[in-house]
Amino acid sequence: MATSVAITTNAATGQATTTVPAMAAAHASVSLSPNAVVIPHLSFATDLLFNLDDVRGNSTRGLTTQSNLVALLKSRIALERMYASELNKMAQQSHLEELEHGTMQEALGKLKAQYLNTSVQHRILAQNLEEDVLRPIEALYVYNTEKAQNLTKLINNIKKQAKITEDAYKKEYQTFEKNFRDASTQFAVAMDAGFSSTTIEHQYHTQLVLLDEAEGIERNGIFSPDNGRARSMSAGGGRPRQSSSVTVQSVNNSQKLVNWLLATEQQRKDNLCTNAVKALELAETSRRRCEQSWETVEQSRVDMYRALQSVLTEYQQMAEHRISNLATNLRKHVVFESSALANEQYDWQMIAAKIENVDFEGDIREFILAYQSRDLMTMSVRDLCTTVATSAMVMSPNAKLSYPLRKGPIQISDLAIRKIPFDLFGNSESLAEVLVTRTPVGGSEPAHIPLTRVEAPPERPDESKHDDGRGPHPMSIQVDLPIKHVDPDDAAHYRVCLAQDVAKAIARAYEWRAIQKNSLQSPMYQSVATDEENNSDECSTPANSEPATTPNAFQSNDVEEENSNGAAREDRAIPEETKSSTEGSV
Repeated sequence: MATSVAITTNAATGQATTTVPAMAAAHASVSLSPNAVVIPHLSFATDLLFNLDDVRGNSTRGLTTQSNLVALLKSRIALERMYASELNKMAQQSHLEELEHGTMQEALGKLKAQYLNTSVQHRILAQNLEEDVLRPIEALYVYNTEKAQNLTKLINNIKKQAKITEDAYKKEYQTFEKNFRDASTQFAVAMDAGFSSTTIEHQYHTQLVLLDEAEGIERNGIFSPDNGRARSMSAGGGRPRQSSSVTVQSVNNSQKLVNWLLATEQQRKDNLCTNAVKALELAETSRRRCEQSWETVEQSRVDMYRALQSVLTEYQQMAEHRISNLATNLRKHVVFESSALANEQYDWQMIAAKIENVDFEGDIREFILAYQSRDLMTMSVRDLCTTVATSAMVMSPNAKLSYPLRKGPIQISDLAIRKIPFDLFGNSESLAEVLVTRTPVGGSEPAHIPLTRVEAPPERPDESKHDDGRGPHPMSIQVDLPIKHVDPDDAAHYRVCLAQDVAKAIARAYEWRAIQKNSLQSPMYQSVATDEENNSDECSTPANSEPATTPNAFQSNDVEEENSNGAAREDRAIPEETKSSTEGSV
């Protein structure tokens, strides 16, 4: 569960402490701005924004899975080809029917023909696996590998840019800290000399007014070097006048010079007050520089996390494409194996059932819920810069967190207690204003969501409205991430066609056995075997092709029973809301 961190100050000790408010109060304070961009579903960019290492680890494991599967398929294809080659060579070199005669010769000839036919089937299976299963998976693996490398380089560049602004702020902060300590020391010396804090504060505020005027002139572009030179000449009174008295005795001049060099006690005290005011002015100038530098740090963090959201979206697309690609091509793998090895159909149907249940949307949802640590809707821009979890990307684990300085001028009370004026509230602008966040559900996210895979019901026209009867937010973008790549009706139709292809492949296997049994008595056995080898390439034909009729009644009954069982199993896998459209398309 995500929490927001607030910093409060103890009035007795003056130390800052961290408090964690309740989750309900955090959600209650969240209000969507017209400029907020939200999405309704779980995503890497909104729910795993601070879990980049977990996302990258998931991507690395996915690429390893793809690599292992590619190696497995290559080994399987090589094994099938070697098996087909050795079986064909063994059958050709056997010469079984040449030394026998009669029924034994026919039996041995049938055995040799069966060996040759089996070698052809295995060679075709290897070719189908390579073209339709291995190549798509291998191509996506190469693409994802290059994409992951590019994303890693992009993340490193993002971190470097954010680190530059962070280092610049730390440098300005060190300068401010030194000036602040000097100002505190000068203030204490002036107070010990007998000056009141009111006098020092009055002179300090006078200098602040002059400083603000100078900054306003520079900001508005009125200041120029010529104007500044003219003002300095007028303030200085122009060229100094020549002294008209040159008859003063040298002794008197020497005495006046000594008196001028030796400052009186009052002058020394005035100098202490002036030095304190100058030190305060210098510290205030450093504070303003730190304030400007911190604004740069905040904007840099916002830009960094915006870019990071784009990177996380790319990682999510990689995961979606990888899982859907593996599921689709493994379905093809099942079809080819079931067509070539009909006698092992039950084993392959067990694998098919598991592959049919692949739900990449459910997997991604479970992953997000397992690693979700913070809710962006309850966080502010200040949390991006002043919490350990959000600053872990830029800072080392042992580094000290940076906090912004108070935007107001330095107070005399700060100097008196020698306490650096930190901003205890910071930038309270909600992340919903600057980053993409997920739409809050009912004001708060439930603490625990059961990870149950269910079929999503069809959307109703009134579901886009809020519970209070009003329409959707005028600036909200209600979009669905491309997790589902196939329309539910098309997916159901595809499953039915896939089941029909498997059923027709099984039917052709029974027909082929019947043809082989009847062809033993035919003198045209060789031509029939050749035709059946050519027809074996059509084991995975589209659903609109009709199987040939079987010569035996009991075999056709078995085929019809297998077709009805396959259709029943697929019908149970189709959701209730898509049955009507599926039956119409079939």
